Amino acid sequence: MKCEFNWPENINIQYRDLIKYYDLIKTYGFSIDPLSYDFVYSHIPVGRLYKANDKLLPGKIFKEFKEESTFYIHIPFCQRRCAYCYFVKEPFSDSDALKEYLDYLKKEVDIVKQLIKKDNIKSIYIGGGSPSILNEKQIEFLFNNIIAPIKTDGIEIAVELHPENTTKEKLKTLKENGVTRVSLGVQTFDDTILSRMNRCNGNLKEVIELVKSQFDNWNVDMIYGLPGQTPCIIEKDIEKILQYDPPSLTWYQLWYAPRKKDHQILMSKFPREAFMSREEIIKTRLLIDTKMREKDYKNYSGEWYVKNNNNYTTYERFKIEAKGNIGIGLGIYQYYGDYIFENTEDLNEYKYWLDQNILPIKWYRRMSPAEKTIRKICMNIKGLDEAGSINEEDLGVLKTGFQDYKIEKFLEKINILIDKKLLISDNNCQYKLNPNVSILRDYIIKFLLKDSGWYIEREGFGESLNKIDLDRAIESFVRYAKANFRQDVRWSLSLFFGIFDDTRNKFDLFFSKNYKNIDRDRPEIAQYREPNENDFSFLKAFYLPPSYISGPVCIVCRHNGNNISLDVPFIKVENEFKADDINQFLKSVLIFEDVDNKSLNYVDNYYLSYLPNALALETNETFFVFHIPFFEALGIGGIELAINKNLSRDQLNNMRDLLIPYFADRLSLEINRYSNHVYRLHALKNALASIMARNMSHNIDSHVSPRARLDQVRARLTELDGCRNDIEVLETLKNRLDEYRQKRSDFLAEITSDPLLTTKSVWFYKDIIIPLIQNTLFMDNIAKNEGICYGNKNKNEKKFHNALTINVRIKGKVMSVNFKSTNKTVKYPDKGYPYDNFLDEDLISFYTLGDPDSDVEIEVPGPVGEHAFYGLLENFIRNSAKHNQLELSGSEDKVLKVDIEITDPNDEAETDKFYLIKISDNISFPCKAVSLKIDGKEYNTLIDIIRAYIKTPIIDGSGKKRDLAYGLSEMKIDATLLRGSVDFMNMENFLDVRAEDNKLVYEFKLMKPKKLCLVMSLDMNDKKERIANLKKHGIWVFNSIDEVDNLFAFTDSHEDLNSVSAFKFVLIDCSNLNISSNLIQLIHNFPFRVILLNYYGNDKLLSNASRVFVLNNSENIDELKKMISGENTENNNIGEKIMEWVWANWLTRWKFGNAGHKVLELYLEQNLNESPTKEWIDSATCFNKKNNDYKLSLRVWGKDNDETITCPGNTPENKTIFNGNNTLHIYYDRHGAIFQGIDRQFSFGSDSYNLLDKLNKDFSLIFAANPLKQKTLIYELIESGLLRILIIDERLAERSVEQVNDTDANLLHNKVYQGNKVPRLWHIASAANIYICTHFGCNETNISPLHANSYEREIRKTQDSIAPVPKLTFKYNNGKVNVSYQIQEDNGNSTELKNIDMLVIHQGITDKRLNGVSADKFFDNISSFIPWVIIESGRGIPPNLPKYIKFLPYSIIDDLISNKRIAKYRLSQLVMSLSKQKG
Repeated sequence: MKCEFNWPENINIQYRDLIKYYDLIKTYGFSIDPLSYDFVYSHIPVGRLYKANDKLLPGKIFKEFKEESTFYIHIPFCQRRCAYCYFVKEPFSDSDALKEYLDYLKKEVDIVKQLIKKDNIKSIYIGGGSPSILNEKQIEFLFNNIIAPIKTDGIEIAVELHPENTTKEKLKTLKENGVTRVSLGVQTFDDTILSRMNRCNGNLKEVIELVKSQFDNWNVDMIYGLPGQTPCIIEKDIEKILQYDPPSLTWYQLWYAPRKKDHQILMSKFPREAFMSREEIIKTRLLIDTKMREKDYKNYSGEWYVKNNNNYTTYERFKIEAKGNIGIGLGIYQYYGDYIFENTEDLNEYKYWLDQNILPIKWYRRMSPAEKTIRKICMNIKGLDEAGSINEEDLGVLKTGFQDYKIEKFLEKINILIDKKLLISDNNCQYKLNPNVSILRDYIIKFLLKDSGWYIEREGFGESLNKIDLDRAIESFVRYAKANFRQDVRWSLSLFFGIFDDTRNKFDLFFSKNYKNIDRDRPEIAQYREPNENDFSFLKAFYLPPSYISGPVCIVCRHNGNNISLDVPFIKVENEFKADDINQFLKSVLIFEDVDNKSLNYVDNYYLSYLPNALALETNETFFVFHIPFFEALGIGGIELAINKNLSRDQLNNMRDLLIPYFADRLSLEINRYSNHVYRLHALKNALASIMARNMSHNIDSHVSPRARLDQVRARLTELDGCRNDIEVLETLKNRLDEYRQKRSDFLAEITSDPLLTTKSVWFYKDIIIPLIQNTLFMDNIAKNEGICYGNKNKNEKKFHNALTINVRIKGKVMSVNFKSTNKTVKYPDKGYPYDNFLDEDLISFYTLGDPDSDVEIEVPGPVGEHAFYGLLENFIRNSAKHNQLELSGSEDKVLKVDIEITDPNDEAETDKFYLIKISDNISFPCKAVSLKIDGKEYNTLIDIIRAYIKTPIIDGSGKKRDLAYGLSEMKIDATLLRGSVDFMNMENFLDVRAEDNKLVYEFKLMKPKKLCLVMSLDMNDKKERIANLKKHGIWVFNSIDEVDNLFAFTDSHEDLNSVSAFKFVLIDCSNLNISSNLIQLIHNFPFRVILLNYYGNDKLLSNASRVFVLNNSENIDELKKMISGENTENNNIGEKIMEWVWANWLTRWKFGNAGHKVLELYLEQNLNESPTKEWIDSATCFNKKNNDYKLSLRVWGKDNDETITCPGNTPENKTIFNGNNTLHIYYDRHGAIFQGIDRQFSFGSDSYNLLDKLNKDFSLIFAANPLKQKTLIYELIESGLLRILIIDERLAERSVEQVNDTDANLLHNKVYQGNKVPRLWHIASAANIYICTHFGCNETNISPLHANSYEREIRKTQDSIAPVPKLTFKYNNGKVNVSYQIQEDNGNSTELKNIDMLVIHQGITDKRLNGVSADKFFDNISSFIPWVIIESGRGIPPNLPKYIKFLPYSIIDDLISNKRIAKYRLSQLVMSLSKQKG
């Protein structure tokens, strides 16, 4: 459908200006989606319509007919149905059908005329259908018998015409009967489009000339946005219609109305790509508007253009129509007074009621004063108002009335429009629509009404019910229940959504008293009574092992995969199931709840053995299933059927007699079988927790910790001549071991609560091996019982040897590290360590890798998942030392060399997902003669014994833990986790042992990282090789959301080769994808970095507080597609190029005020020609060139020959850009010295300052990095600086007020806070945009400190030389969030903290300090203010962790934040990559 169309520059400018407003409110749920556009006219739907079975209703509606009104007459017949038409129509059969319909119109008008005063009818409009399908005789009948009784002299009478059946004779007859205006439905001049729409315009040119000759006041209707229409076609339509110079023109955007999809059924054949994009539809609208105004047309209410104001009387009619619009005919929608009402759409029903002299009104609603006010405000925005503005008085009516949730939502959105200047004040307490967004008025009205209960519709593009629809139904149900259910009725989402009873126009609900009450905000109105057993008959058939059903579950039905209808706020089952096919009935059940694919598989395998045909009932009545909680989430089974009340009691008894024995006998075996499987899983989980806790106690607490007491460490340092033993050394050693132990505890808590909830990317050598080597007390003592420790070889020579070394080869490259201090470099593993770094006066403060380019990035299971590897290695070392004493005794030095090798696996199917890792030593020999019986079988060599232990389950048949080989058992567990599995039933498949070169070698797998999950519908059939190559670069391409869903399908099969490693980024191109079915569920599996391309939806879960980033820049996206398809990128750097594109676009997410430029300022306190500063300078040149369009820059500072701090390339022009008010700076500064070279004041709250010295754990990572090789590092550092994190934790609140008194910290405080004082940890953190909460309150008036003792103590002892005690307050009050801080003296003035990206909150806060507010509600409200939320705890993953919230062990926070410096880079990379694979 695309065409080469060059948009005029003025259109591009208007579009950019318009999109700015869209960007301001899109995060609040505002959407511009051409495929969910609703044309707003006088009868805006403001709520659910009820069945009109009250014969007195018309009399009530027209009780006092005082208001002016228009009168509409509907002729529903057409020669053919146009594909786009959403109106009620009947197929044209013959003239007799028309005559009969006119007779019924007369019957209807005869009733209506008795209820109204015809003097109040100000215009008559005849529409359809096609009124011009009537012949001259029928037109005469219409005017003489139907119009005449309601017509007064001088009013406007308008008629719609179809070009296909408009003739000169018909036009003459219309004019003679008083028609003053006609409207010709041209729609488009393009014959191809017309044919596609099943439409024919006949001899259009001739018809237009006929109309012009007969009528002075005539209109043409045009449509844009039809499938296949392009800007080129529409431009031609504009040119052609303007040649005829019509007095008025109406340009309608295609109304593809989900609520009318049954009428637009022909549209479903067109794919989404056949329609215009959002950008095209807006630019087209702007183009039409521009062209019309150039020809002196004035616009009214959006669609209607009038020339020279000569048709203003018709606009007056529109304004009257906004007050009242009544009429006659099939399916018409009417509005008058307090009522909205609608005639039946069924022609037979229409005739039936009129034959009984009753108006055929089927649906109605009497509007409350608030609803009428809402409607009036929307009409004002539309432009069909009296004053053309929104009156503050009307808003006051809503604000002072009963605060129903719908009104609250509406007012919130009004305030958003005012705040973002889409509604502007005229200083007279009135608001008008901003002229710059006038073309969006219909979208704005829909935004106001949608998601607030006013605007009832079924979303979707011809889709069946899916999880998104279900989520919407449940949300609506909660809102509805809170507003309407009685307080004393106990209910929850387990409360099922009953049968809709058409005779009473209500849903029959049944309640269960054992369900939990959902928290409420306000007293309820006793509007609904509690249903009782007399309302309907139902049957319950349960199999209950061992307890009654509990917990929230919602189940709906479908028939053969067809659609079911969703009728908010309840679920209504329209596709009925016949009782003569119970097999098919049970197969149609869909289950929604906390159920993953694994659980659904169990449902199929263990429970749903379908009912035999012998159970078929001899009845044609329908019945509905409501409850089949047959899955692991509940741990119990049951079925509940609601039966149509027309069944007799005998039939019900017969069904019960058949069903209960079936479930008791037939299913009990299957249920018990599955129950045994579940019990064994739980026993296994308990056993592995016991084993790992025992091994931690044995390996660390028994072998290491006893030798790590201060007196023993000091003695050990004294024993090793030349080592320092002062308090700084002792503190360093103890802190490293304590950190190791704390993280191990967090790891155990996590994997025993819900393992593999997430994975984390780390560099194998840099992030796993080097910290282990630096953990001196651990390395020296883990095998000291066996004499393997660090010691003096010859005291006289003061020469040392290391008895335990870790030797690593990665893909054939030998890895090494250089530990550096001021005066010394120690190379490992060639020379000494672990104590060599304490021989120098200056402690070793950083390191460089011998071959940094050879290190590999891997994924580990969880935020502290490196301890899966450490646990495996500990047990390997302990086993090697313990069981090879003879071999060690023959060595003078008693050296244990641990060799680790990483390669790609031999199986090509696994090379994209895993590394193969081998671990061996120099003293374990596979064929060593050892004799041992295991389970009665004797083994005689070391390798056979180890293999037998690996193959032996860790629990016996009864579920009891086996007391054998705990070390190997943990190695199996760790290998399983490192492989990315929790299939503990098959752990023997994840750890292997083999003999290689007379060495005993353990083998297992490590997960490779996945950089990018790209979901984009591309024609890549001929590019499979390219897709495979992309995957080698960590870029996984999927054609659909379902493909991604399959990747996350968690199975227990060890044959499943899927890696659960997390993606760092997820990009989803929504333009050609049906994303609604699974995206909401999958969003929780993704990291926080999610980008939606071409997304115009407004789903709450996606748009809340910018939870995902929406990118709709077509040029940028085209550039990405070219890279993916290989049009402009070679294979050798494809991954690098794509990830640079992703990062650059991702960073445009952050916008603070007017800050447009983001500058990373880096200073490592080196000369300009020293490494790595030199490499950073070189990378800056390349980076700045690539990212100029994205307004991203890197400036690297260093010392010149005069020791002056300077920056190469810092020209006067650059200084102007970089030092301006429109620039945001991220500083990574060694020793606080960068401000000596930068002539710029730090901007607190937007700039970020990260103090980079030896105390900061980021320092070595950044200093040892090669930015020329790690191309995304610069982007990562910028993101780290931009990320604004709020932390609520009592322990951190206590630490935050502690003083940090050192030279670097004092410099930081002086430059950032403009005060020459000793800072506190809070100041160090907040400078880096990490804000530590000190005071917390939830629905409380008095906000108390999180840690009162430390806070009050510091307040009392504050001195002039010390920075004031900061105060950061988090207030949660009735769903609203406010965060404010004070960083100077407490003068009562607080600054609100805005644009928080992430909340990290301690689980203890949510357990104890929410003051009666449920955690779910708290987090649901928080997500409207803060996009990303993490719970941290030292107790493992909370069992009720909400699906959209990630988890982080507290030890990470403690390690990276609470130790005098803020390792912001490490922290940001960890939290931003958190995903959620399971749980």
